[in-house]
Amino acid sequence: MRFRTAIILSFLALTAVMAYGALHLNVEVDQTKYLPDRFESMKWQHVVERELGTSTKTLLIVVEADDVTRKPILDYMRRIEDRLRSKPYVEDVRGAPDVLRESSANFPAAVTMPGLRPLMSEMERSEEMFVSNDHKVAIIRVGLKSDADYRKVVPDVRRSLKRDKPKSVKFADVTGSPAINYDFYRGFLKDLITVTALVSAAVAAVLYVDFRRWWAPVLGLTIILSAVAWVLGIMYWLGFAPFYATVLLTVVLMLGVGIDYVIFTLTRFQEEYDIKGRAKSEAILTAVRRAGRAVLITGLTASAGFAALALSEFRMVSEIGLGIVAGILTAVALTLLVLPSLLQSIPIGRRSSEKKEESWKVLSIPVRHPVPAIVALFAITGLLGYGAAGVKPEVNIEKFLGHNLPSLKARDVLEKHMDVSHHFATIVVEARDVRDPKVVRFMEELERDAKRTGVAARVFGAPDVIGMEKTVERLPAPIRSALEPKVEDMEKGVISGDGKVAVIQVQLKPGDPKVQGRKILDMVRHEHPPTGVKVGVTGLPVAFAEMHEQVNEDMRRSTIASAIGVLAIPTIAFRSPIPPVFGLVAIGSGILWAIGLLGGVLRIVPSFLAMQTTMCILLGIGMDYCVFLASRYREERKEHGVKEAWTRTMERAGPGVLFSGLTSAIGFLSLLLSHTGIMKNMGLYQGIGVLSTLTLVLVGFPALYVMISRVFSRGR
Repeated sequence: MRFRTAIILSFLALTAVMAYGALHLNVEVDQTKYLPDRFESMKWQHVVERELGTSTKTLLIVVEADDVTRKPILDYMRRIEDRLRSKPYVEDVRGAPDVLRESSANFPAAVTMPGLRPLMSEMERSEEMFVSNDHKVAIIRVGLKSDADYRKVVPDVRRSLKRDKPKSVKFADVTGSPAINYDFYRGFLKDLITVTALVSAAVAAVLYVDFRRWWAPVLGLTIILSAVAWVLGIMYWLGFAPFYATVLLTVVLMLGVGIDYVIFTLTRFQEEYDIKGRAKSEAILTAVRRAGRAVLITGLTASAGFAALALSEFRMVSEIGLGIVAGILTAVALTLLVLPSLLQSIPIGRRSSEKKEESWKVLSIPVRHPVPAIVALFAITGLLGYGAAGVKPEVNIEKFLGHNLPSLKARDVLEKHMDVSHHFATIVVEARDVRDPKVVRFMEELERDAKRTGVAARVFGAPDVIGMEKTVERLPAPIRSALEPKVEDMEKGVISGDGKVAVIQVQLKPGDPKVQGRKILDMVRHEHPPTGVKVGVTGLPVAFAEMHEQVNEDMRRSTIASAIGVLAIPTIAFRSPIPPVFGLVAIGSGILWAIGLLGGVLRIVPSFLAMQTTMCILLGIGMDYCVFLASRYREERKEHGVKEAWTRTMERAGPGVLFSGLTSAIGFLSLLLSHTGIMKNMGLYQGIGVLSTLTLVLVGFPALYVMISRVFSRGR
């Protein structure tokens, strides 16, 4: 306490620097940037970006009107195309005005020429993919360059759509993965403010209800909000742009879980100061010495549980784990190093010495009646565990997005009027010369096989353009000069400048992109390319299919590692495996309760992010509670028998665990206010998971301890 002034001043100065960084931190929402490079979709995406200078991400502009073929609407879309072609982030643009202009009706004298009819037929088929049959919807496809930033591209395109928009246009917006990512990003910024404010208010309310002192919420929020600023600030100063879920979950966990360490410390301080009547300085030192050990062990235990996420092959998941670990360790450090100085520096009056535990005798009921408690919990766990067995995580995050974002409304308009989705799979062919006749024949075979899969709405690529080039070369000069620029425009983005890489774009029908991507991937894998020719496939649907293959193995690995971590540290700290083993039984049952209730009974499918993070987070948080209770029990056991020691533990330390669990649950459940369905899904699973785990820890953990002790020591 001798250096409290220096500690507080240093703390405030560092917090100010870190807060600046936190406010200027950039985040990333594009999940494809975090997929393993060993994925086939990632390998071939890199080939496309390197050789063609374009990305596999496509924007679709959707325009709705009474009749999109009318001249004012077509002129409006032509102006949009002209503006976009001049943009540095655009590789190619092709839309309804282009295919309508290329219609055979515009070349009446050429239709009868030998060899030209197939070209005209292809152009006519293109019209069906850009204009709906009822002429109410038209689309413009915008191919982006590999370095295009969706955060700049999408708002720029939307501004272009608003310029000179005719009154007869009912709807005009953009969809596709870059647009969805942008809307996701905007929703994240709103969610971060909302969630931080709501959880902070909830934490303050819980602290005040628990301690009935003004300084409890003030000190608690000072420590935890500063810890949040430190973690996000360090990311900024290191030049790190984290995944959006890393930021949201780190903030929620630090407010909901990091506050646990403050609660544990303040609970012990209040007991020493109010109940035992120690002097303030002595009460602080005693609280730090006795509760501090439990705080350190619980922090390390939780970190071991969360750190297992870093073993994931999905970098977005591993990044979440590392961010949470950094947040928890920061919260522990500030609680142990700064909180005592802040406590010493503020005026704190002494309350009545009436025992606080008198109000919490209800928490000791499982200790007094362990057998009925265990039987009831076992029966519920069996029922919900059966329901949990059939729950499978979903890798397609778009299923959780809902319909509220502007880009998703555009997607719905598109799929309502046209038999296409905004998803594309890109087949990539690499050869010494993709215009070689045998390579062209192979690519034509690829196109035919892609159509046979039944999931392709439109297939267009290098062989079509090469065929058009050869046809146009044989045409009379007037017609050739009119068609050559259009064919050259089509060539952009499908054949590399050196002629060594070509692509075939497969626009999918509305449906489950994971299933569709699997069909395209299997089709390509079963092809037999000519000697010297390589073929692969990329695109978000293919990535979804590969993620679906990997996610269960990934979850098993991280969950097992998390369980080992939360077992090892308490075992070393207590020099006994009994507390962590009993705790793991309680926590595992709590996880089954949450998954069985939400996924099995209510049929709320979890995303793979929700499932994987929930398991590791609950293992870390749940063992936190068990370690804190076990630490207090060992202290009480020195003077009392098993039953009495657990009774005193639950009445004195139980409230701290209860309120800690409630703050964590409130933090996670606040994500239900998110603008995006994926965060709502994660918040629901983790919030209900915390409540179920808290119930099992408060009821099952002490009851199991007492019941086993009776069996082996006859009630000692």
